[in-house]
Amino acid sequence: MINTAPNPDAATTRVGMISLGCAKNLMDAEVMLGSLMVDGMEITNEPAESDAPDIDGCVYVQGELPVGDFSWVRVIGCTDYDLIAEPV
Repeated sequence: MINTAPNPDAATTRVGMISLGCAKNLMDAEVMLGSLMVDGMEITNEPAESDAPDIDGCVYVQGELPVGDFSWVRVIGCTDYDLIAEPV
């Protein structure tokens, strides 16, 4: 279930995304972008203009999250190609 409650802190956040994955990854990316837009974030096609790191659907979360739900996480690290996060 997508959380459609507005996030007041997200009103001016711009998010850029480049999807290099398969068709499933592209579909997941479109769902994520839709959820971010509902949350009041602005989507940009220019990564240099974004306030958030590029998201490609591969964020490794340390800890447990509900299966099948979108969840807020805090990015705490990265590898060469992936983000590492924790639940907030």
